[in-house]
Amino acid sequence: MRHFLTSYSIDLRAKNLESGKAPQLSEVINAYLTREEKTSQTLDKYLRINTFEKPDKFSFCGLIKAGEFGFTAELTNTKTGKMKAEQTVDDANLIPFFFYIKVMSENNAILILQKAGNHGIKGALEDGLKCFCEKTYCDYTLQFSILQQQALIDTFFNQGAAKFLTVTMAKCPSEIADDLDENDRQKLTRDFHAELRIRLTPVVRKWYDKLKKDIIKSKKNNNLVKLYGNTVSTIKANVEYNGRTKVFCLNNMSDASIDMEFPSDMVGADGHPQYDKIKKESAELINLLHEARKGNVPNVQQI
Repeated sequence: MRHFLTSYSIDLRAKNLESGKAPQLSEVINAYLTREEKTSQTLDKYLRINTFEKPDKFSFCGLIKAGEFGFTAELTNTKTGKMKAEQTVDDANLIPFFFYIKVMSENNAILILQKAGNHGIKGALEDGLKCFCEKTYCDYTLQFSILQQQALIDTFFNQGAAKFLTVTMAKCPSEIADDLDENDRQKLTRDFHAELRIRLTPVVRKWYDKLKKDIIKSKKNNNLVKLYGNTVSTIKANVEYNGRTKVFCLNNMSDASIDMEFPSDMVGADGHPQYDKIKKESAELINLLHEARKGNVPNVQQI
């Protein structure tokens, strides 16, 4: 399972001009996390605050366990194929997700959330926090918005050194298909999926540098890119800067946003990120995002 860190901005908003005295955003978040009832649920997702700590007066982090319910399912051992348990419509298979909230002002905070593959808690946590805020402070609401990790792009892409690329191809290269008979060629072409690790030779580095410029400059590029004549659907870059290495996933060529992939060597034997490591990475990510807001990061188009 691959894990990612996604970033959001939380803003405290008055519902109207006649709203009473505004609470501090830190007060709202602290009240939500420390309330007696530690569970909540939306139409199809169950949340439970499992671990919670305050690194400082304006920071909140921990683990929220979450799972979907409302349907039956089987818990099956993938090695033996045997069913170990059956999930009823009232059961939820809970997965721990890390969160880190740093309050930056009286009405704004940066939120970092762990995403495991395609699974996450953003929607459910947003609903829970907003409902709590509007019920407790009836004149105010919370607004969540994606916070582009532009600081990561700027700092690592401008000043870092890409060590290697991993590209995903969904179309069989002609060099392979041409050596197969017709039946095998049709089957491979239909089912082909390959993930290739590529060293940055001078030719590849030139291609990668041009790709970075195109994506960052245009923000929208609906065309799939090609490497050595072969269509590439996904690109990951391992980039090193000041002794730290980050993995950036350009998951969609029509979207220049980049989620930070949590390094696999910091994932424990249980398949979950090590708590201290993901806490440290999240705090560093918040600092980068905060610096970018202040304009202390070079312009990406200077690449």
